Amino acid sequence: MAIKERDKLTRRESELQTIQRKLYEDNALGKITDEQYVVLSRHFTTEQAQLKDRLKQLEEQLKQAESKRENTTRFWNWYESTPI
Repeated sequence: MAIKERDKLTRRESELQTIQRKLYEDNALGKITDEQYVVLSRHFTTEQAQLKDRLKQLEEQLKQAESKRENTTRFWNWYESTPI
């Protein structure tokens, strides 16, 4: 589940970068006002910061899960090689 969420957030992060680039271009070309640019840019920047924080949390969870899996595998290999 964390992998799916991470992938979804990574895609959204890419989308936000594209949106912000287009937003800047629209402002530079006069398609939107400076006020609209500021409001929208602030919104997307906030979303991007929240997204990055969540991605860090997910990466930590995934590292911990991988570490547990590796420990379990090492234990199982040790157990199987130990004579009873």
